[in-house]
Amino acid sequence: GCTKKATACPKAMRQLRDGTKRPAELGDNDAMYNLGVMYAEGNGVLQSYETAFGWYEKSSELGDREAMKILSRLDKFVSTK
Repeated sequence: GCTKKATACPKAMRQLRDGTKRPAELGDNDAMYNLGVMYAEGNGVLQSYETAFGWYEKSSELGDREAMKILSRLDKFVSTK
Protein backbone atom coordinates (compact mmCIF):
# COMPACT_ATOMS: atom_id res chain seq x y z
CA GLY A 1 0.00 0.00 0.00
CA CYS A 2 0.90 3.59 -0.39
CA THR A 3 1.62 5.45 2.82
CA LYS A 4 2.17 8.90 1.25
CA LYS A 5 -0.45 11.53 0.56
CA ALA A 6 -2.98 10.47 -2.06
CA THR A 7 -1.68 13.02 -4.55
CA ALA A 8 1.70 11.27 -4.45
CA CYS A 9 0.26 7.78 -4.89
CA PRO A 10 -0.97 7.07 -8.43
CA LYS A 11 -2.90 3.94 -7.41
CA ALA A 12 -4.79 5.82 -4.68
CA MET A 13 -5.59 8.67 -7.08
CA ARG A 14 -6.88 6.23 -9.74
CA GLN A 15 -9.11 4.61 -7.13
CA LEU A 16 -10.39 8.02 -6.04
CA ARG A 17 -11.06 9.07 -9.64
CA ASP A 18 -12.76 5.79 -10.54
CA GLY A 19 -14.80 5.82 -7.34
CA THR A 20 -15.95 9.38 -8.07
CA LYS A 21 -16.61 9.12 -11.79
CA ARG A 22 -19.28 6.42 -11.67
CA PRO A 23 -21.50 8.23 -9.13
CA ALA A 24 -21.05 11.46 -11.11
CA GLU A 25 -22.16 9.72 -14.29
CA LEU A 26 -25.21 8.47 -12.38
CA GLY A 27 -26.14 12.02 -11.33
CA ASP A 28 -24.51 12.43 -7.92
CA ASN A 29 -24.06 16.18 -7.55
CA ASP A 30 -21.23 15.98 -4.99
CA ALA A 31 -19.32 13.57 -7.22
CA MET A 32 -19.77 15.92 -10.20
CA TYR A 33 -18.38 18.80 -8.19
CA ASN A 34 -15.48 16.69 -6.91
CA LEU A 35 -14.57 15.59 -10.43
CA GLY A 36 -14.55 19.24 -11.43
CA VAL A 37 -12.05 19.92 -8.67
CA MET A 38 -9.91 16.94 -9.68
CA TYR A 39 -9.73 18.03 -13.33
CA ALA A 40 -9.19 21.70 -12.49
CA GLU A 41 -6.28 20.88 -10.19
CA GLY A 42 -4.95 17.84 -12.04
CA ASN A 43 -5.37 15.55 -9.02
CA GLY A 44 -5.32 11.95 -10.23
CA VAL A 45 -6.20 13.01 -13.77
CA LEU A 46 -4.60 15.02 -16.54
CA GLN A 47 -5.45 18.64 -15.79
CA SER A 48 -8.16 19.91 -18.10
CA TYR A 49 -10.06 23.12 -17.50
CA GLU A 50 -12.48 22.13 -20.27
CA THR A 51 -13.36 18.84 -18.56
CA ALA A 52 -13.52 20.56 -15.17
CA PHE A 53 -15.87 23.15 -16.67
CA GLY A 54 -18.16 20.39 -17.93
CA TRP A 55 -18.42 18.73 -14.51
CA TYR A 56 -18.92 22.06 -12.72
CA GLU A 57 -21.60 22.93 -15.27
CA LYS A 58 -23.48 19.70 -14.59
CA SER A 59 -23.20 20.30 -10.85
CA SER A 60 -24.41 23.88 -11.18
CA GLU A 61 -27.42 22.70 -13.21
CA LEU A 62 -28.38 20.69 -10.13
CA GLY A 63 -28.18 23.84 -8.00
CA ASP A 64 -24.65 23.71 -6.56
CA ARG A 65 -23.86 27.34 -5.76
CA GLU A 66 -20.12 26.78 -5.33
CA ALA A 67 -19.97 25.19 -8.80
CA MET A 68 -21.77 28.26 -10.18
CA LYS A 69 -19.14 30.58 -8.65
CA ILE A 70 -16.29 28.50 -10.02
CA LEU A 71 -17.85 28.45 -13.49
CA SER A 72 -17.79 32.22 -13.62
CA ARG A 73 -14.06 32.19 -12.81
CA LEU A 74 -13.21 29.31 -15.15
CA ASP A 75 -15.09 30.88 -18.03
CA LYS A 76 -12.09 33.08 -18.90
CA PHE A 77 -9.85 30.00 -19.27
CA VAL A 78 -12.23 27.85 -21.30
CA SER A 79 -13.62 28.31 -24.75
CA THR A 80 -17.20 27.01 -24.63
CA LYS A 81 -17.84 27.63 -28.32
